[in-house]
Amino acid sequence: MIIDKEDIIKLFDKHNINYILRCDDTLFWRVVDFNIFSDSFSIIWYKNLITLKTYTENGNIIEIKFHNMTINGNFPNKFKTNINFLFNNETICVIPFEKIRSENENC
Repeated sequence: MIIDKEDIIKLFDKHNINYILRCDDTLFWRVVDFNIFSDSFSIIWYKNLITLKTYTENGNIIEIKFHNMTINGNFPNKFKTNINFLFNNETICVIPFEKIRSENENC
């Protein structure tokens, strides 16, 4: 199922992921900055373009252009929940954020 910017905010709220939402007065662009585990990300929505940014340890920025996002689990990393970024209906990036509880973990 394709999700949009409102869905991603609901997902972050549901899973207690801290985020900051920013936008301009005309809503031409919106940005959501968030952290998952120890990694920092930004998703930038313009009227006709979406970009995912991630920040490396040495200060570099990686930008990934994409068309859509989906949510699923167990692909390709056996996490319970992943955000998948698609370009031309192909998954080009996966951010896992909800781990499957191991049988060995304490209750």
